[in-house]
Amino acid sequence: MNQINDLYNGSFDYLNQAENALRADLPNVLGEAQKNYDTNASILGNQRTSALNQFGLQENQAGTQNQNALSDARRLYSELQTGYQQRFGGASSAGQAAYELAGREQQRQQGQLGQQYNQTLQQIQTQRADVESKYNDGLLQLEQQKQGAINQANRDFQQKLLDINNNRAQIGAAKAQARLGALQELRNQVFAINQQNAQFQSTLDQQRQQATASLAQVGGQINQGVAGGQTAVNNYNPQSSVKSNLTTNNATPQPGGGGGLTGQIAPYVTRRPEDQSLQFPNLFA
Repeated sequence: MNQINDLYNGSFDYLNQAENALRADLPNVLGEAQKNYDTNASILGNQRTSALNQFGLQENQAGTQNQNALSDARRLYSELQTGYQQRFGGASSAGQAAYELAGREQQRQQGQLGQQYNQTLQQIQTQRADVESKYNDGLLQLEQQKQGAINQANRDFQQKLLDINNNRAQIGAAKAQARLGALQELRNQVFAINQQNAQFQSTLDQQRQQATASLAQVGGQINQGVAGGQTAVNNYNPQSSVKSNLTTNNATPQPGGGGGLTGQIAPYVTRRPEDQSLQFPNLFA
């Protein structure tokens, strides 16, 4: 089990480090998205400000040109009046008509200049409004891009976490399978050892039974031999065959043993009491 743990712990440690790095990197990715938004929004804001400044300058330029044109028209009207005065005089009908024509021309020119100036201002205002609209659209696009980057970063984060967890689950399953295999192998080994032990015990029992039977047979044969020896000893009686015709008074013995003192001579070898009951003990009973 320690070997199995050592084999798979490295993979678990790698996945844990990958998960920690991923979690630590997520704020950086989100911050980068916000940073990009802020940078682009600042650039867009600077462009807007520059355009508005240009529009202000254009309005001032148009106003200056309008004032110059009006001044030129008034100067021209004044010059015409002076010329008409010198040519026609102030009291003649021709002088009066010339003055009226000059006045109407001046009004026409002023009206035309005013109209052109207003048109110019309107065009500038239109461009200003267009810039504002594009600026707002640009901010909206930047916001959408930022939010899209954040959403994508979160999706990537979740997917990577899922991959890490899947790898962790696969490694855990492989580790469990390895443990199960080790336990099964251990079980098989124990079973095989038990079988060998049972077979060895059976062989020992058979050998012990055979040895016991052999010893019992030999013991019986020995006991039979001992009993046969005891029988031979019991049958041995020398007193029945040892006799004497000798007399105590040195008389001549009579034939047939008659008339004289007769007796038995004790045998020169006697059996000990313990020899009479001599038997080998049954050593294998």
